Amino acid sequence: MQHAFRSVNDWPAVAAALLLDCPVWSEDKDYFGAGMATWTTATFELYLTGT
Repeated sequence: MQHAFRSVNDWPAVAAALLLDCPVWSEDKDYFGAGMATWTTATFELYLTGT
């Protein structure tokens, strides 16, 4: 079985995001494909500017 995360330090952010049903804002590629929305700075900027 392969684990989605390479860093054991990622689990608190994942747990909080899943509990609160909110996205994670990170450039860390370990979060992608983990079953929650993940925003990079670039996508967050697009959201804020409305483009």
